[in-house]
Amino acid sequence: MSGSPRRLKIVMFGDDRVGKSAFMHRYARREFRAEYEPSQPPVLYTIEIHYNNALVIFDIWDIPPGIPCEDLVRDSNGAILMFDLQRPSTYESIQRYYTNMLPIFDCEDRLPIPVVICGNKVDYLQRKVKPQKITYHREKGLQYYDFSVRCLYNFEKPLLFLARRVLGDPYLEYVVLPDVGEKLDMERHGEYYA
Repeated sequence: MSGSPRRLKIVMFGDDRVGKSAFMHRYARREFRAEYEPSQPPVLYTIEIHYNNALVIFDIWDIPPGIPCEDLVRDSNGAILMFDLQRPSTYESIQRYYTNMLPIFDCEDRLPIPVVICGNKVDYLQRKVKPQKITYHREKGLQYYDFSVRCLYNFEKPLLFLARRVLGDPYLEYVVLPDVGEKLDMERHGEYYA
């Protein structure tokens, strides 16, 4: 690791109950929080991650739907857009969140910052948003991950992708994966995942 820590500002959007706050709670408290508590107003989470070539401090803003946030978005380095694979309407909202950011950056079609779309709750057996229906990221040249906050599937990938893109280092890797708690045993809770 070389040089001073790099600080990256990330904005996170998604409808209510898609898992944004649970994602950040995993990093902040190293446990899965199943109960829903709406974020009002936007909440800032600061996360420090050690990569092989950099120490990155992420300032991640969890922005609730419908909250004016132009100032938060304007100077951000990247964005995470999250939806729930069990609720198709939340996937339909992804386009709206992306489109709402365009005028803030004075763009017509593509944002100048890296964006990751995360389809949360991939651990449920009967996902309602099927892979062949998830196409918006390809249309816009964005990164997409099937994802699970609960069972930690692809959990580390969104922040690694953003760090690589913003820092311009495709070889960036975790020194040690962040301690975000244990994977939950789905069978113990009466749910089964693929």
